[in-house]
Amino acid sequence: MFRTVRRLLLICFFTVLTVILHLLGRFAPELIFEIYPTVSQNILQIIGGFFSVFPVAMWELLALLGMFWLFYSLVRDLSKAEAIRWITGVALCISIGIFSVTLLWGLNIYSPPMHEKLALSGEEYSLSHLKQAAVYYRDKMNACASNIQRDGNGEMIYDSFNDLAQEATDSYMLLAVKYDCFRGPGFTPKEMILGNVLGVDGIFIPFTGEACVSADVYSACLPFVMCKQIGVGNGFTDSGESDFAAFLACDVSDSPQLRYSGYFNAFSTCYNALYAKDPQAAREVWQGVAQSVRVDCAARLELETGAWRQAMLGIRTDLWDLYGETFRNDEGESPKHDSAADLLTMWYIERIL
Repeated sequence: MFRTVRRLLLICFFTVLTVILHLLGRFAPELIFEIYPTVSQNILQIIGGFFSVFPVAMWELLALLGMFWLFYSLVRDLSKAEAIRWITGVALCISIGIFSVTLLWGLNIYSPPMHEKLALSGEEYSLSHLKQAAVYYRDKMNACASNIQRDGNGEMIYDSFNDLAQEATDSYMLLAVKYDCFRGPGFTPKEMILGNVLGVDGIFIPFTGEACVSADVYSACLPFVMCKQIGVGNGFTDSGESDFAAFLACDVSDSPQLRYSGYFNAFSTCYNALYAKDPQAAREVWQGVAQSVRVDCAARLELETGAWRQAMLGIRTDLWDLYGETFRNDEGESPKHDSAADLLTMWYIERIL
């Protein structure tokens, strides 16, 4: 009985600490973000440095061990008619886990929007501007595609996963020279085997400081996904902002594979945003897409429209919406971030045009 009470008290303790951290992030972001990014990145660098000596994604192994222990402890406690003990034990682990993620990395949801970090205006742009941006990224993509070697099926050829991962890491070092907001631990992506099961291309795990990418990612998207997960680890927790960080990292690289992957995804993002607003304009832009790129588009679409992947995407979206609902601001909105299409359009209009 005493053990159960102690667990309940600890659950309350860690829950209160987590709420306090989120309140500080929401109501005192200027104070928090004077120190939080540096402290968070330093801690993650230490954790990631320790786990980097292992060639495999250690979080997968630890997750499997955790699932085994969860099942074992359930059978053990139910056999002793101690279900409350098991429930409080699991609840305590969850509360500690949520607190740890929040402390290590999760407060980045309250960070200033990316356009402020890059000194972009943040203004909304017209449909005409979006179409111009889509054309620009299309033409750059076509040019980069001519530098790519392909196999008999038309897929991009690269030396190895580890070589691409190192090039992705190096690209952030180049990017950090230009912009301080990209200074971070420099996670080198690892290959994971559970990507298909989870329905994800990549994931960042704060507990182990590992930026992981699924072994099943389509070749033309692989370098971009690597850069995206490094960006997530560096604090760009919003999907749109981590997408844009990945694009910038690919753009500064000397690797033909990274540059093509970056522009391939930049065009896809702008094209999809344009199609949602003006299908006819999007069709006009599509006419200029190179044939080799169309092969990549078709193959990527086939992979991303699988039933299991779509089901898992729905679950992840629901969980993220629940998270946003939990931490609404005073105006009743979730923390505001820039979409990838908006950032790409801003970047084109203000830095390229």
